[in-house]
Amino acid sequence: NNRLASIGLTLVSIAGVSTYLNKIGASSSLIKVTANVILKISNPYILLFVSLIVVSILYIFITGATSLSLLLMATIYPILRNAGISAKTMAATIIIPTSWEYGPGQINAVVGAEAINLDVITYVINHQTPLQIILVLLIAVINVMYQKYMDKKDNFSYLDEKGKFLDTLEENQAEKEESPKYYALFPLIPFVLLILFSGMFIDNFTISIPVAMMTTIMVCMIIEMIRFRSVKKSFSHFQAWLEGTGMIFATVITLMIAAEFFAKGLESVGAISSLLASAEQFAL
Repeated sequence: NNRLASIGLTLVSIAGVSTYLNKIGASSSLIKVTANVILKISNPYILLFVSLIVVSILYIFITGATSLSLLLMATIYPILRNAGISAKTMAATIIIPTSWEYGPGQINAVVGAEAINLDVITYVINHQTPLQIILVLLIAVINVMYQKYMDKKDNFSYLDEKGKFLDTLEENQAEKEESPKYYALFPLIPFVLLILFSGMFIDNFTISIPVAMMTTIMVCMIIEMIRFRSVKKSFSHFQAWLEGTGMIFATVITLMIAAEFFAKGLESVGAISSLLASAEQFAL
């Protein structure tokens, strides 16, 4: 009950939105709108460098690692995959910035500020930011060098993959006709909501990730109703949201619940207490 009502609801709502955006062609539209600029860049590894920095900045506002990663799979991921970057490289670049906690919304920053009796904003700006800038730039350079080496090791050529990912997305669209260009704005709606109402710009007014996700779905569905002049067609695309939530529930959330169930079981039979007692005797 605890997992489903908290992190579970967050993850399924994000996964549902990501699947829904792919289904209605919003991700394809995002690629098409950015393609003219992106595909003109001769070396996509430059984009990889910029992407890691962008993800690091977004992580300040969207503090859940899994939540941010799922959102980026519907935005940055398809754009750079279409630019020719491999799936492994892109996935790693999305995940790496979530390995450190920086920003006033991160629990480690709050605990650190309390430990030295400082306001969390002062702590972040004066004690974290200078090193964080160096860290992000350094990791961004190392990531490009390492991923380039790994792609070469796997005999992966970005020149052969440029423009192919868009074809894959279009095959999974609900409507085979080309989606309007303004659909490219749909994947950005959750980021705008979460950043704008993160508490850093508007005081005393924040929204949760599930609320931002459901607001996004509602906006998209209303626009689809107007576009197709059909409530039935709009709701038929909503099936993709259900498929996305089921996918993440059957994998990530069940794994989390199983792991916690196992841990609680060990506590209940006294295995953890016995292990700690044995460790104390060994130390003596």
